[in-house]
Amino acid sequence: MNNSEDLRPDKTGPNERRVEQNFSREPRFETNTCPGAAEALTRTFQELRDRSRTGRGGVVSWQAPRNKLSDAAPPAALGPHLYDGIAGVAVFLGAYFSVTADAEVRDLALRSIAPLRANVAELAAAPERARGPAVAIGGLVGLGAFLYTFVRLAAWLREPELLESASLAAQVITPDSIGADDRLDVMSGCAGALLALLAFHGEASVREADRARALDLALLCGRNLLNRRASYRSGPGAWAKSECPPLSGFAHGAAGIAHALVRLFETTGRQEFRDAALEGFAFERSLYDPAARTWFDPCFNRAVQQSAWCQGAPGMALARLASLASAGTPAVREDLEECLDITLAQPESERDHLCCGNFGQVEILYAAGRALDRPRLIAGARDLARRVLARAGDFRFEPVDGQPQFHPSLFLGSAGVGYALLRLIHPDSLPCLLLLH
Repeated sequence: MNNSEDLRPDKTGPNERRVEQNFSREPRFETNTCPGAAEALTRTFQELRDRSRTGRGGVVSWQAPRNKLSDAAPPAALGPHLYDGIAGVAVFLGAYFSVTADAEVRDLALRSIAPLRANVAELAAAPERARGPAVAIGGLVGLGAFLYTFVRLAAWLREPELLESASLAAQVITPDSIGADDRLDVMSGCAGALLALLAFHGEASVREADRARALDLALLCGRNLLNRRASYRSGPGAWAKSECPPLSGFAHGAAGIAHALVRLFETTGRQEFRDAALEGFAFERSLYDPAARTWFDPCFNRAVQQSAWCQGAPGMALARLASLASAGTPAVREDLEECLDITLAQPESERDHLCCGNFGQVEILYAAGRALDRPRLIAGARDLARRVLARAGDFRFEPVDGQPQFHPSLFLGSAGVGYALLRLIHPDSLPCLLLLH
């Protein structure tokens, strides 16, 4: 991945042309269900249902997995967030209901998010409680995650009242909280809040005043990102945090932030956001080592240690894939091809989850294959999914002391595996959650 604007020679086969497309365009070839996916999906839901705990008022929760750093701590309830908490489980349940119409699924989803709705209502009534650095605004951890969850569930569960909860979550995201944010990333910073606000703004059934305020807040997020750019070694600007220099990658680095800025450009037409996104992609390009086929990590002064959605080629491919229609320069397309080649060649992971496991790779290869009309990428996604599904035993998540653990969450556990399986079976019905679409 160099800085040249020339496309490298075409290495695709006769049925795999290079992209000139819109990310959401339908492929021209027929898709087929991955064998075993439907059965595994049913088992995943049943396990989540059977492991749920019913509390006072019928509220449903799940137990968090044991923490390997605190073995003596008593079991704790799962947290609230989209990344590793109850909101993420509810999102899977909502998506599952949208394709099954199973009333039991809908009931479980609504009972699981009842406490979150109540907590957001309390924050909206006393917004001073949401001030300060302890309260994140990100799209996967924080207020943006709650907003995005309510937006998706309102449609999937056919529960328009959830848009009122979404409106309250958007109210708690304030200009002051955006201006004070120094996390900046998709995970817990204003890039993630930006994506959640655009999802809310894009819902036609949302009140016009709420849509307008959401867009105003998204613009503030974008301006904060423009103002927080920092040059790395006199090169292209990117986004540094207080504890380390700018980073590459989707969850915490330039790829995810650039993707958010491209989405803001697509919504507003303001060129400065596209320019900043392209600079972020150029920053990542400047870190690339073509011989090692990996990126330099400025924070730890070594090569990036992961190759996953969160950090490394798969997530960087996804960000560029989603940016092609509006920011698909030759250099960005060359980046995409290199990242997809690396992703496709990766060995099977020891973990199966979305964040940095096998089903994150499945989701990204499948999304790219459909968007680019690339049967080879779709075949790679299905082949990896088949190998995981054919394995004896449960899905593999984060072990403790070498022992497997059940994890219910979206990015680190069963709910995410379930969502990836849903996307394999019903690809036209559901958005790519890894992009917060």
